[in-house]
Amino acid sequence: MSSFEQTTQSTSGQVIDLSTQDYDISSTTKTPMRALLVGVAGNVVGQQTHDSTDITYPVPAGFCPMRFKIIRKTGTTATGLVALY
Repeated sequence: MSSFEQTTQSTSGQVIDLSTQDYDISSTTKTPMRALLVGVAGNVVGQQTHDSTDITYPVPAGFCPMRFKIIRKTGTTATGLVALY
């Protein structure tokens, strides 16, 4: 991804549905996630782009400039999540 692409706004979004399984970005799109939109604050459990193990991230409601590659169903308490691409 070029430095221009890293600083530009998102061009699409996808609702993250954790009701039945983990959200694996690589299985839904080849485009890296640019940020996370959070409806209700809580924890997000998963791995950012360069992580190799799961980490619990406390996130506020609103725009979070975090690039996840996987978000786990188990342990994630934040709701209204949207992946921005």
